[in-house]
Amino acid sequence: MEPINISQSADATGTNSVMTVTSGLGFSSKDPLPLLQTIVVSLLLICIIICTISGNTTVLLAVYCDRRLRSTTNYFIVNLAAADLLLGITVLPLSASLEILHYWPFGPLLCDIWASFDVLWCTASIMTLCVISIDRYIGVTRPLQHSTIITKKRAGFIITLVWLLSIAISVGPLIGWRETNLNGLEECTVTKQVGYVIFSVSGSFYIPLLIIIVVYVRIYLEASRHSKFVDCGSKTIKNGEENGVILRIHTARTSLQTTSYSRYIRPINCLHINKMNTCL
Repeated sequence: MEPINISQSADATGTNSVMTVTSGLGFSSKDPLPLLQTIVVSLLLICIIICTISGNTTVLLAVYCDRRLRSTTNYFIVNLAAADLLLGITVLPLSASLEILHYWPFGPLLCDIWASFDVLWCTASIMTLCVISIDRYIGVTRPLQHSTIITKKRAGFIITLVWLLSIAISVGPLIGWRETNLNGLEECTVTKQVGYVIFSVSGSFYIPLLIIIVVYVRIYLEASRHSKFVDCGSKTIKNGEENGVILRIHTARTSLQTTSYSRYIRPINCLHINKMNTCL
């Protein structure tokens, strides 16, 4: 009977244990690169979560502490910051754990809630971006009437509508609009049911994206047209043969309470005073 080397047996047992644990995490003790990747990814995700929470919290505190920032336009920005803050608190930490562990350890109920929150916060954020683009378009095209078009009550109604639409899009999987056979308890994804995917992706992404693109193209065209008017508003009146006087058209910001006089205002084209010609 041959003697047993206890130290070799213990080393073999320890090696097998380490191999078992590390293989469960997705890497081997002989291959340190996946471990390094896991550490780097973990640190990167933690930094993203911290920046998301701290940045959006700063926006909310700035508007809360400074009354001058409480405008209707900033209400939409506050709503955007709130949606992103909730995303950073409730969704990103669980997403980071899923990315690191490569499986879902929190059970099916929390999986459904997490997936719905993910759709809810992202949809509210994208729709708020859409609302901000429309608000900017009104501010560019009708600067004197912006405060009468986008009032605080209307801003509150728009924000409420954004959240109602976001809830309507995100609640589908919770009420049964999803596939029946889930792939075990270790996987957690937003439902891949075709009808819900088309509905949610259209309402959460494609329709708001189309609106944002169209609105910002209109803003660009309007800004270009306004820039031409500004360039045309710079006049030179020759005084004699040597001296010149520069005139520039300025638009004053006025508050119109009852009657808007903007419809009586006609664009002023360039006038070359010397020759009395019109510059179009």
